[in-house]
Amino acid sequence: MMKESKFNLKIVVISLAFFSVSVGLYSASTVRVAFVRFETEGVPSQLERAINEVVLSFTNEIKGYVIEDFGQSSEENIKMKDNLDYILTGRILTLEQGIRLELILKNKERKIVRSVSKDYENSNKILLESRLLIKTLFESQDVAN
Repeated sequence: MMKESKFNLKIVVISLAFFSVSVGLYSASTVRVAFVRFETEGVPSQLERAINEVVLSFTNEIKGYVIEDFGQSSEENIKMKDNLDYILTGRILTLEQGIRLELILKNKERKIVRSVSKDYENSNKILLESRLLIKTLFESQDVAN
């Protein structure tokens, strides 16, 4: 009976050691991003909500990043805590021939380090195709400041 408990204790200790190392590696490589609702010009509020939600959903799929949803907060209201690396913001603009979606990634100093934009024929195209634009933003390199 004594041998079994020592064996079980060793298994628990080894398991905890592996778990601690994996958690440490995960947290060290994780980049934290604050998601802020996009500014809009000439866009109905229902469409604004839908685009913000789909962009947030697609952004959460990006590996290596932890996205924190700051709800209806404006960028100015976000306190750049030590654990935040970037702010994801953007704009949704009504154009004569469609809608423009601009995605902007800012660093802790609130300087733009990455940005992409695309013009879409209609809102349905944004909802279907914005995943690629988000992927492009997060896979690109920071611009020199």
